[in-house]
Amino acid sequence: LKNDNQPMQMILDAIELRAKGFSLAPQTQIDFSLASRLNGEAAISAQGKVCLSPLLVDARFDIGEVGLQWFAPYIPDNIRLTLADGRFSTSGKAEVKKDLQGSLGASVKAKASVKNFAVKELNKSEKFVSWDVFAFEDIDFAYNPMKIVIGKITLNKFKNSMVLDKDGKVNVQK
Repeated sequence: LKNDNQPMQMILDAIELRAKGFSLAPQTQIDFSLASRLNGEAAISAQGKVCLSPLLVDARFDIGEVGLQWFAPYIPDNIRLTLADGRFSTSGKAEVKKDLQGSLGASVKAKASVKNFAVKELNKSEKFVSWDVFAFEDIDFAYNPMKIVIGKITLNKFKNSMVLDKDGKVNVQK
C-alpha cells in the first residue's frame, strides 16, 4: 500500500438523510439525522438540530472503524514505511454557531481511537510500529475562544523495531 501517486478516494454510499420541520425561515430549528457508509465499510451517523439563520448546528456524531490504509497515498516516498493496518473511530457531540456579533464558534466533546495499528518497513513482512489501542478520552475542543483538553490518553501493547546502525542511520532510512 505504498504511495503510487494516486489520490485517496473516499466514497460515501448508503446515504440516508432525514429532516423534520425543514424551513428556510430565520430562527427555525430543523431536526435531522444522517447515516452513511465510508468506503463501503465504516458507518457514519449524526443526529441533532440545524438552524440556517442564525447559524447553529448541534449534533451527536459517530464515525466507526475507518480503515487507515485509505491514507497510504499520502505517505511520502522517502519514508520507507507502509501502512499495514489500523482502524480509526470517534464519537461525540459537536456544536457550531454564530453569536449575536456574527462571530463563528465551534466546540467538540468526544472520544477517539486508533485500533490494531501496524506500520511495516517497505518490502518487509515484520511490523516496524504497532499497537492494539491508542485512545483519547474526554476530548474537549473549542474554537473562538480556542481550547484543547484531553482528559485521558491510553496506549496498549505498543511495539516497535527501530534499529540504529553503527553509521547512525535508522533501519527505515536505508
